[in-house]
Amino acid sequence: MRVSRGEKGFTLLELLLVLLIISLTSAVVYVSVGISERKALLRDTARRIFITLRYAKEMAVMQRKVMGFVVEDDGRSYSIIQINDDERGDYQLVRKGRVRRGVVIAGKDIVFYPLGNSTGGTVTVIDNEGRRISIVVDDTTGSIEVEKS
Repeated sequence: MRVSRGEKGFTLLELLLVLLIISLTSAVVYVSVGISERKALLRDTARRIFITLRYAKEMAVMQRKVMGFVVEDDGRSYSIIQINDDERGDYQLVRKGRVRRGVVIAGKDIVFYPLGNSTGGTVTVIDNEGRRISIVVDDTTGSIEVEKS
């Protein structure tokens, strides 16, 4: 039985070429997803810090108490505290949070007062690749803003 030229199928070279194209496409997609995931982790951490700072400010105003946002020395965790007596160092832990692996936070402690003002300061979120997002708290108004660096 004779097979005509149009019914032969694919050659090995054609199959290898298709596999090469699929492999290259997969590699590009994998790298793109990895970069996007790391950027999303940085943005998510900055958003969490922003919300936590806003929560501390709202708690200070609503409860008429002095509240503090404390960045732990390791740069991997933070706390909200209620400051009962600053001179004696008397405080109560309200909430503690941790940041995910691959991201660290840096900044000084920020205190929120019952009138809505604060000591002011900046909390910076930094990923392993040096990208950073800063959350700035105004000392006069206590307003909180996000600044990308």
